Amino acid sequence: MWRRSQRYGGVDRRYALCRGPGASDPVVLGCPWGGGVPHASQCVHVSRGQGSQVLSTQASLQGIYLFEAYRGSFPPGERGLHIDLGCNYTSPQITVFAFRTHAHHYATKISGYRVRNDTWSPLGCRNPGLPEVFVRTENLVTIQPHDKLYARCEYDTRSTNETVVIGNTKHDEMCNLYLMFYTGSLELSEVDTTCTHAVLLSTEV
Repeated sequence: MWRRSQRYGGVDRRYALCRGPGASDPVVLGCPWGGGVPHASQCVHVSRGQGSQVLSTQASLQGIYLFEAYRGSFPPGERGLHIDLGCNYTSPQITVFAFRTHAHHYATKISGYRVRNDTWSPLGCRNPGLPEVFVRTENLVTIQPHDKLYARCEYDTRSTNETVVIGNTKHDEMCNLYLMFYTGSLELSEVDTTCTHAVLLSTEV
């Protein structure tokens, strides 16, 4: 990673230059930092070759919403196993623009959804065995008070003869979905940013 800091009109701009696995062109990330405000105003630009996409704007505050399973277990030798998490969202509006999945040995897919007026909208879906990076959502997804948020982690335990346990160490299995968002809220502390409630969703999700 390459970093550089420049000042424009009293605002620090910090850059990172990254090259992902198999990528021919680097990805450039940049954001103004500070500028005399109590929080860091952030933006995320993704640039490939001649093109550039703005993922979030400098007028907003950026944060992470986390789905996380604390407990659970699965029998060995089976496929199609899953754990579901769900929460009612009651905080100020946020806009999700990227996501990242995390699990360990047996997870095959982690997906997230927003439900509003019985309409399911995807937040992101990815195999957690792929490189752990934040991936842009297909579309910007707003989350408003009274929306419902769900995540599902799917597992295949056919490669083990032992019970698979969800936990918080490297020896356990995990179920984590991170949503990167921006918000116009004055304080990130106003936003509830975790969901750990286990629920039972339809197998068709």
